[in-house]
Amino acid sequence: MKVVKDEPAQRQVVLTVELEASELEPYLHQAYRRLVQRVAVPGFRKGKVPRSILERVVGRDALLDEALESLVPEVTERAIKDQELEISAQPQVEVLELDPVTLK
Repeated sequence: MKVVKDEPAQRQVVLTVELEASELEPYLHQAYRRLVQRVAVPGFRKGKVPRSILERVVGRDALLDEALESLVPEVTERAIKDQELEISAQPQVEVLELDPVTLK
């Protein structure tokens, strides 16, 4: 995980976090586990669809969107702890790119 710190205004910090593919994989696996229980694919029982086939059916973007639900809060918290910042409000997070995953 690559973190870049910028301080544009007093008492504010902007962190830009870029995740490598290896760091993204556990979140994609969790997303697959959640999606496979909800998506019905002809020829497979619910929950038994291989990941490669599920990705073809729903698309990689849907899998990535599902992964972002758990990824964003965890990565944000980890970046704040790594930079030893004290937060007084809920951080605002913006997804800049999906390949590689970049948060601001």
